[in-house]
Amino acid sequence: MSINNSILKLLNMKDKNLNFTENFVEERNIKNKRSLVIKAFLDKKPNCCPKCGCIDNIKKNGTVILKPIKILSISGLNSYLEITKQLHKCNNCKHKITPQTDEVNYRCRISNNTKHSITMYAKETITYKFISKLHNVSDKTVQRQVNKIYDKDKLYKNYIPINICIDEFTWKKKTMAFNICDAENGKTLDLVEDRTIENLNKYLSYYLNENKLKVENVVMDMYKPYIKLVQENFPNANIIILTLTVKMRNPLFYIGFLIF
Repeated sequence: MSINNSILKLLNMKDKNLNFTENFVEERNIKNKRSLVIKAFLDKKPNCCPKCGCIDNIKKNGTVILKPIKILSISGLNSYLEITKQLHKCNNCKHKITPQTDEVNYRCRISNNTKHSITMYAKETITYKFISKLHNVSDKTVQRQVNKIYDKDKLYKNYIPINICIDEFTWKKKTMAFNICDAENGKTLDLVEDRTIENLNKYLSYYLNENKLKVENVVMDMYKPYIKLVQENFPNANIIILTLTVKMRNPLFYIGFLIF
C-alpha cells in the first residue's frame, strides 16, 4: 500500500485523486486554537469539456487553494483539510473547469465524514451543544444536519428516561430555548433552540413511540402549551406542576403537585 493510500485510509477518505505531499501536515493557530491542517492536491483531469464536449483541447490553467475544510479531530486537535485544486481550461470554448471531490459538497466547508459523525452522535443521549463542540461546528450546523437526516431517513432517537423534566431558559441572552433532562439525576438530555410548539412536536417525533409510551412522569412549570405538548407526545405520563424548585448537589429536588 502506498503512503498516499495509507493517508487516505487514516483519514477515512476514498477519493484517490487527492494526493499528499511529503510535508502534508502543518500546525496552525485557527480561531485562537491549536489546529492541524492536512494539505492535499486535487488533480482530476476531465474526460471532456462539460460545456462544448471537446476532448482533445483541454489544458491545465493554474491552481487555486480552497479555504480549510473541517474534518474529524486528530489526537484531540481541531483538524482541517486544505485542498489545492488543479484547474483546467478548454481552449475550444474557453470554459474553465474546476475539479470536485466526493469528500465534501460543493461550496461547503464541512467534510461529509464530519456530517456523518454528527448524525451518529445525534442518536445518543448527549446534547447538540456537546456534539457541536466535539466536531468544531456551530449548534445550528448540528441542528441542520440532524434535520436533514431525520426528514430523509427517519433516523430516531432510541432512548428517553421514564421520568423527565422540561423547562425553558434564556439562550445566548436573546431568545428562549427548550431543555429536557432526566428527572432522577438532573442530567440534560438535549437543548432545543427553537421552543415553538411546532418545532418541539417535530423534535419529539424523533423519539420512538414505544419509548415515549413508557414515560411515567413529566415535571414542568405551569405553561399551558407545554401541557398540551406533553399530553400529545407522552399520553401515559403524569404531569407534575412545580410550585418550588430546590437545587441540591445531586439530584435536583422538586416540590410539586400532581394534576393529571
